Amino acid sequence: AGITFSIITDSATRLRAVMSGQADLAYHLDGRQKPLVEKMPTLHGVVGSTVYCYQLYLNMSRDTLADRRVRQALNYAVDRDAFIRGAMAGSGEAAYMNLPKSHWAYDAQTAELYPHDPDKARALLKEAGYADGVTLDMRGYNDQSSVQMQELLLAQFGRANIKGRFRTGTIADMSAEYFAKKQGDLLLSAWTGRPDPSLSYSLMYNQESYFNAGDKAPPEGFAEALLASRSSDDLATRKEALAKVQRLVMGDALAVALLEARGFSAEDFAFSHPGGSLGRRLLLKVSDIMHTGDQIPKVREGTPLSEALIEISRKGLGMTTVVDADGRLVGVFTDGDLRRTLDKAVDIHNTIIDAVMTRNGKTIGADPLAAEALNIMDALK
Repeated sequence: AGITFSIITDSATRLRAVMSGQADLAYHLDGRQKPLVEKMPTLHGVVGSTVYCYQLYLNMSRDTLADRRVRQALNYAVDRDAFIRGAMAGSGEAAYMNLPKSHWAYDAQTAELYPHDPDKARALLKEAGYADGVTLDMRGYNDQSSVQMQELLLAQFGRANIKGRFRTGTIADMSAEYFAKKQGDLLLSAWTGRPDPSLSYSLMYNQESYFNAGDKAPPEGFAEALLASRSSDDLATRKEALAKVQRLVMGDALAVALLEARGFSAEDFAFSHPGGSLGRRLLLKVSDIMHTGDQIPKVREGTPLSEALIEISRKGLGMTTVVDADGRLVGVFTDGDLRRTLDKAVDIHNTIIDAVMTRNGKTIGADPLAAEALNIMDALK
């Protein structure tokens, strides 16, 4: 007897390994997979708080973002609850700072700074001299989850008169382009947390920090508050000092915190009883886990690509079906198709879905075993 660890970098593949019986536990899954796990009778999902915070890093050496009012407008423009529903199927916590509610140093006063208010965002832009809005040069990663987050943000920004597009690439390439080469106005990425919150705030917001792409000096009082948080081992004293740190950082809008990820894992509890993995593979059918009815993203032939992207974001499955006038399936369009489309600099507003969708996709009925469907997907990916 023993424990075997398999390193599987792709979240969807990790989940499929558990579903097919190749693994008993998958750790750190994508929150969007939570509904799928909940529908499967043999899987058990486990969710817990983390200090993994998705956020927009802001390059304040750029002319537009040098103005605090513009940075504050970005914060007001984001509907964090809608963002979590669309990007993580609700598996997350709205972030207004770099710490979750469960953390001992969480500051409730800081959390009240930026309610969703696109009207306030537009007013701040006008006050800053951008009555017609701003256009930003944004950076992000090209994995499916990141692209979906970018789509959601662009839609929300548009309502606040904030325009632009994301230039995407690998984590290594985009991180180096933004942090090392100082290119782009902002980067959609995450902060994975540190053992002590003072480390996080020091590493992200000190002027000489690598993660402060604009080399902006933090607001007055930041260094003193950070030092105070490290000068005592009394938790109440430290909490008070760190509250000041957080209010200074977010009051000056040095970043746009989006969501605190929740640790999500799926374990197969079928293997712990006599049926085991074999029993699961013999019993679980496609009908047990498939989406039906209004859950399925769907657009008609001839739909503009921009409208199809809204449907993808609204349903949160990373794809949409395309049907004809009689409701028959004629194609699909996935986040992968979107990445390939954006690489070709296609105008999403003047392109119809028919031109970029995948036709003649593989299908399977509701009665076959789920393991059979997974085998097909793995063979064709």
